[in-house]
Amino acid sequence: MSLAFLFLGMNIMFLKNAIKFISSFLLLAIGFQSNANIGISTYRLYLDTEHNTENFIVTNRLDTSQQCEMGYSHYTFNELGDMGEYKREIIPENSASKLVRFSPKRFTLEAKQRQTVRFTFRRKKDVSAIEHRAFVTVNCKPEIQKMEMSQDNDSSLVNVSFKPTLTHNIPLVIRPKRLNASAEIIDVKMDGDFLIFDIIRGGSRSIYGKVQVLEKDNGKLITESKKLVMYIETTNKHFKLDLGTKYALDDVRVLFTEQKHHSGALNIEWSK
Repeated sequence: MSLAFLFLGMNIMFLKNAIKFISSFLLLAIGFQSNANIGISTYRLYLDTEHNTENFIVTNRLDTSQQCEMGYSHYTFNELGDMGEYKREIIPENSASKLVRFSPKRFTLEAKQRQTVRFTFRRKKDVSAIEHRAFVTVNCKPEIQKMEMSQDNDSSLVNVSFKPTLTHNIPLVIRPKRLNASAEIIDVKMDGDFLIFDIIRGGSRSIYGKVQVLEKDNGKLITESKKLVMYIETTNKHFKLDLGTKYALDDVRVLFTEQKHHSGALNIEWSK
């Protein structure tokens, strides 16, 4: 009899472990599916005195409804642009969360539907003349019912619930006053098929834009990097771009063009 109970106990333990494994697998699968099917309409939010409102859209492409909540997070950056975790409990002095309101903060996103979130810049007289930054977090959790399995001759239940969380982090930049920026392309050289150079940034604001390498004679595009970001802490950005073939330095031009939507008008060029 004792052997029979031992065998039954082993079967129950095996069943529990199997369910835990399957639940972990499904959780991972659902997480990947959510990551691919919850979309946002922008990769950066920017506000200033001329552009004091901005909308972005969260889209649910899944067949299940999502419970979404929005908030803020903060990160640090060093002079080379490396991002790190902000570990202090107090809000940073340059946090954009103090200068913006948004709505809605919580919402249910039905299957195949979308939600518009509106951001508004709150103007304050005593605000510091610096660039303010935060990351807007969008957390969405699908509602998935619990699965229960009873065990023979045992009143206990094995409960498995799936609540994967998808988090988007969208940079939010606010410039409450007019700020300036400068940049320069330096140390340009060829290394085989690669063009190597640095961009150094100065001034009181970050810069956003694209870097292009062109043939000098005809302006033909050789290659480009479309999403250059240099926050205020970042003074140097290193590039190593594959041109596909070897060029002489005399035959190429390097351009940086800032995105006008971010109140930038900075354009710089290097050629030999």
